[in-house]
Order: sequence, then C-alpha cells, then structure tokens
Amino acid sequence: DEYLPLLKTREAVAREMARGRSIGQMLAELVEPTVQARAVLDIGCCSGTYLLPFKQRGWEVFGVEPMPAWGDFARRQLGGTDETIVTGHYGPGIFPGRKFSLILFSHTVEHVPDPIPMLRMMREHLTDDGLLFVATPNLLDPPPIRKSFKGLLGGDHVRLYSPGALVTVMARSGFRVRKQMYFPGGFGIALLLQSANGVPD
Repeated sequence: DEYLPLLKTREAVAREMARGRSIGQMLAELVEPTVQARAVLDIGCCSGTYLLPFKQRGWEVFGVEPMPAWGDFARRQLGGTDETIVTGHYGPGIFPGRKFSLILFSHTVEHVPDPIPMLRMMREHLTDDGLLFVATPNLLDPPPIRKSFKGLLGGDHVRLYSPGALVTVMARSGFRVRKQMYFPGGFGIALLLQSANGVPD
C-alpha cells in the first residue's frame, strides 16, 4: 500500500508486527490491575497486531479500520467478525451501548484535522475506570531521515504535535495524563490518559 512505504519487505512487516505485539503486551500488563472489565477498542487498528496480546489474555477485542484490506487481515488474525472489527471510520452510532476499559488511538490522531470531537466521543465510550492510549509522531523529535518517509511531515499527516500541544488537546477533550510512556525506535509521543472530572463537553 502506498501509505505504508516503510513496509515494503516481509522483514519490515515482521518487525512492525513484532513491535505492535510488544506494545500491546506492555499495555495489557499495565492496565489490567486498574480496570474491572476486559474490553479494548483499537481505532485505526490496521493489522490488529496491538490487539493480539489482549485477545490471547482473554479480553474482548474490537477495532475500527478504514482500509478494507487491513480490516480483513485483522479479522483473520483475531478471529473477528464484521461486528467486532468494523471497516469504516469511528463516529456516532458505532458500537452502540458498548463501553471499553481501554481505547487505543495509536498513530491516528495526526490524521484528524480536529480530533477534539472524536476524543470527547471516546471519553463517552470508556468505562468509569477506563483508559485511553494515544501515540503520535513527536514534531520536536522526528526520526532520522533514513528511518523517515515523505508523508511524515505532510501528506495524510494533517496535524502534528509537540508533547505539550498533545497534552493540551487531550485536556480540552476531557482527559488528563496518567502516564507518559516511552518506546524505542522513533515511536514518538505516547500517553496513557484517564477522564478528567469537571471538564465541560
């Protein structure tokens, strides 16, 4: 796919999927002691690799993916259905009546011109003890040119963030930072957030 220029070889795909599984495993271990339910939603789930460790640990897994080929791949990998791995965009009416203990929004926020309405919707989709994981490229610390790609600072990346700017957007959306996380390899900014009380909708 033209949007995934870093994944031109089987080796690159294998590396990316291994990193996704590692991050998913770390998040599951971090979140499980603090939440009662075991349901996770990945918005922009791509191959479903982040969700795989949750599935293996007995969680209910759900995803939204706009690209049909990736959605099909995720359904096969996770044993999902059209109802659990939805091809399309996150928005009103999706997963009606569902609440999630964790929502993953990894390397997706930079594709959204105004993410605040979407983030406020995610807040309503979380359980009372639920958490939101957000990751995005760090505008102040981009990866080296040899590891970058031409769309990083443009193209489908319509809004880029410094750490401070991302925290501000999250606060305006009704979240506060619970933990700032670091992953090697130019992963970017990664925040684990929870709902902030008293933030107007």
